[in-house]
Amino acid sequence: TGLGRVGFWDPMTITAWERSEDGGGRCEVLHLGPVVRGEGEFAVLARGEQASRFVWAEVVDIPLGALGAAGWRATRPVVERVLDRGLDRMRQLVEEQQPGDPTRGTKPA
Repeated sequence: TGLGRVGFWDPMTITAWERSEDGGGRCEVLHLGPVVRGEGEFAVLARGEQASRFVWAEVVDIPLGALGAAGWRATRPVVERVLDRGLDRMRQLVEEQQPGDPTRGTKPA
C-alpha cells in the first residue's frame, strides 16, 4: 500500500470468497501487517446485465494509540482523496472495456 515512493507492506489473508449466480460476488480479508490490522470486505453487486456496483468496506485498528488516532485525523482527508482517485481510475478502466473483448482486464500497451 502506498503513494509514489512512500508505502508499506499490507499483507492480507482472504477469509471468505463467494460468487453469486447474478455475476456479483464478495471477498473478505484480514489485514495482518504492522501498520494496517483489521478486516475488509470487497463486493461486486450486480445491477442488471451491463452494470455493477463495487463496495469496499474496512474496519482497521489504528496503531500507536492516541498518537496514531491524531495522525489519522490529520491524514484522513488526503487518504480518502487518494482512495477516491484510485477507485475512479478503476471505474474508468472497467468502463473502457467492451464485453467479450479478449483484452478485457488488461492494461493497454
